[in-house]
Amino acid sequence: MNKATTCLVLVAAVAVAVSVVVGAAAPPPKISCGEVITILAPCFEYVLSGGKVPGNCCEGVKSLYKAANTAAVFASV
Repeated sequence: MNKATTCLVLVAAVAVAVSVVVGAAAPPPKISCGEVITILAPCFEYVLSGGKVPGNCCEGVKSLYKAANTAAVFASV
């Protein structure tokens, strides 16, 4: 799998994990929605228009993945 595909898969995995738990009662998030949006903002243009994946997009996805390292954290976002 090339870097762009890997990054896109990570973005999709994070998006699915977050969307699955929306609406579930949870303790206050360790990662706020605002933080998630800020971290993933460099990916928006790529997701909407395609092209080359920005390096800061992949770095943001990686940092978000590391920060949301448990199901409880995913559920709290």
